[in-house]
Amino acid sequence: MAIVYEAVHQILPRRAALKVMKDASLGEQARTRFLREACLLADLRHRAIVEVQDAGTLSDGRPWLVMNLIAGTTLADRLLVRGALGAGEVVELVRHIAGALTSAHEAGVVHRDLKPDNVIIVDDPSCPVRVIDWGIALALSPTEERLTVDGTITGTPHYMAPEQIRGELVDGTCDVYALGVVMYELLTGRAPFSGGMMDIIAQQLTSPPPPLRVKAPATPVWLAALVNLMLAKDRTQRPTMAQVVATLAGVRSGLALPEDVDEDVVIELVADAADDDVDCDLDQLIAELSPASAAMPVSAMRRLALGSNG
Repeated sequence: MAIVYEAVHQILPRRAALKVMKDASLGEQARTRFLREACLLADLRHRAIVEVQDAGTLSDGRPWLVMNLIAGTTLADRLLVRGALGAGEVVELVRHIAGALTSAHEAGVVHRDLKPDNVIIVDDPSCPVRVIDWGIALALSPTEERLTVDGTITGTPHYMAPEQIRGELVDGTCDVYALGVVMYELLTGRAPFSGGMMDIIAQQLTSPPPPLRVKAPATPVWLAALVNLMLAKDRTQRPTMAQVVATLAGVRSGLALPEDVDEDVVIELVADAADDDVDCDLDQLIAELSPASAAMPVSAMRRLALGSNG
């Protein structure tokens, strides 16, 4: 609903991105939502989140906002050119995306439209991504008027959590689901579900994704387990975005879980992977979880993974 220009300040030697609503006839709700993006972003402070510098309204009623100009390529374009990415590169990119979303969730903001088109890869080794397009982001405030009525689908079906498709009230776990879809796509080269819009919606609601390690056998078992956990249909079974960050933080070239991962997260990942459809041996999984599980005897780890009946 907007056009983005590269703008030059008339006095200062500064360039910026100028976002202007395309058509004043879009109505008051569209104008309100547009300006909400500026207000929400103004309160977010993270290097991977685009910064809003100014906002206002033109004489014809169209709102505008000024953001820092980002030079880079979208994650969607990277996938189009290169196809599936290696696990190490996925971990590096996703941990920064998850960090940005954790910051937003802590501020009470849910993105609701995370997808490869809304992530820009930039030349910044310390933070190589920028999460953009917060136009349908939701502030988790009980006093704020909702801009969509219950039952309205808001988002992109390929990446929408089941509860989002059903038009229910959403929280940060819908972003966790969307990031899980993005990770699946980065690792395999394709989103887990395909077809027409109604086919995709039906699969998002009821069908488990095809086993990731069948589509991308080189994916580490623990990483496939993490994605599977993020794609749980039941929102209560998904990790929080902060847990995703904790799991990915500190991962090195060996792609083993870092030592500081919360023990409950590790146990969940082990239990989930043990029930996965991929053909993997539990002892191999426990070895891949090292050094996080090094202090725990294998027999104890196996009991935790399989439960009392294992």
